[in-house]
Amino acid sequence: MLNCHLNIPDAFLEKAKYTLETLLFPLGLTPVWTTAYASIKYQVTDNNEEGKSVFEVSFNPKTIAFFEGKLPLETYHELDPIAKCFFWLSDFQTELIKERDRFGRLTFAASAQNKLQLPDEPFVDVFRASIETWLLQQGIPFKKRRFGNHAWAFCPTHDIDHLQKYNLKRLFYDWRNSFGDKTRRKLWKKEWKDAFRPTDIYQEGLCFFIDFHRQHGTSATWFIKAGNKAPQDHFYRLDILKSILESIEISSSAFSKAEKPPLDKGGWGDLDLGLHPNFHAHQNEAYLQAEINRFSYFFGKPTVIRQHYLRYQAKITPDLWENKGFLIDSTLAFPDKTVFRNQTCFPFKLYNLEKDKVREIWEMPLILHDTVLFNYEKRDLADALYRSQEILEQVKKFGGICVALWHPVIFDTLEYPNALQHFTTLLPQAKQEGAFVGGLTEVLGLFRSEN
Repeated sequence: MLNCHLNIPDAFLEKAKYTLETLLFPLGLTPVWTTAYASIKYQVTDNNEEGKSVFEVSFNPKTIAFFEGKLPLETYHELDPIAKCFFWLSDFQTELIKERDRFGRLTFAASAQNKLQLPDEPFVDVFRASIETWLLQQGIPFKKRRFGNHAWAFCPTHDIDHLQKYNLKRLFYDWRNSFGDKTRRKLWKKEWKDAFRPTDIYQEGLCFFIDFHRQHGTSATWFIKAGNKAPQDHFYRLDILKSILESIEISSSAFSKAEKPPLDKGGWGDLDLGLHPNFHAHQNEAYLQAEINRFSYFFGKPTVIRQHYLRYQAKITPDLWENKGFLIDSTLAFPDKTVFRNQTCFPFKLYNLEKDKVREIWEMPLILHDTVLFNYEKRDLADALYRSQEILEQVKKFGGICVALWHPVIFDTLEYPNALQHFTTLLPQAKQEGAFVGGLTEVLGLFRSEN
């Protein structure tokens, strides 16, 4: 516990409490609100007691008007560090910035990070590190949260968007578009030959990823689609997926800390299964509920979620997630840039801006994303690995969590020439560099537990 004194306007009081609780949690500390002597003071004026060392932050009166949307984005530079941390943790920029891409997403190009030209480092974690340094200097005891015996964690996740690559419609479409284009014609001939494999290459890819994790003693979170309502959704039968998963020996002995029970006890062993709802479900309760029901019938009730296409409506989506009982979300990431969208590599609870209170759902922000690295940023393999290593170094430095996404379809190296090698290189590398490698549910459980 750590005594903290707040002497700020009531309009920012709950926000400040949420921010300090979030900042101190990874340090193994819980704030105790007091009007007596405190180690941390957040106030309007400097009333520091003479002779006593205090970590003091001065509240800027402009803060209230800024979070009421009455001041321009550039006012961010004038905010104190606690208010800045709240800006990122509450994802306030999604409320403030109205620009969206054609899929309705906030992009890095339109983001506060880009418009304010902020450095490529997670500000929330940098500020927390300054508190940590001060605590060490003052000899105030604390115990940073760890992941078992590991100082940082790596969470591989896999969105199962497809279960079948080839059908007559696709083959006809690719054949028609190959006329007059020698490169496409050559590719189509390879596709035609590939279409007659004994099993579909996307299903082979799914099995490959599961087997690769087990060979390396790691686990992951698998996001499953349970519905399709738009051209961006690809239908597949959940009974077929379940049969594929059941045909693979489910291992749990090597994952004794996992919260998911083994298959013979109603769970899926080392497979942490989550919902990846259809293109419109992030703003449609009926669509979402239908998918929850369908998913639950085959796999049990989902508690982990990531929205397809990373679509997110700040005033709708988190309410839906929370009302349906989800415990973990991993949607918040930019669809076009490999950066820390919420300026942190730690899990944090989402904040309800309209009701001015903390939500009971944890965000585990996505950082590395195969589609972003190779499709949007147009990186080659070497450059993608270099950027990924930069991210890993930051996460290791702060002792946080790197959530990464690879789609199982990248097993098809004909269509995705570099992404599979990126996965098979980075996963063992993270483990070799000391990370605990596991799914979102398991890693969050370790993070929240007392070490």
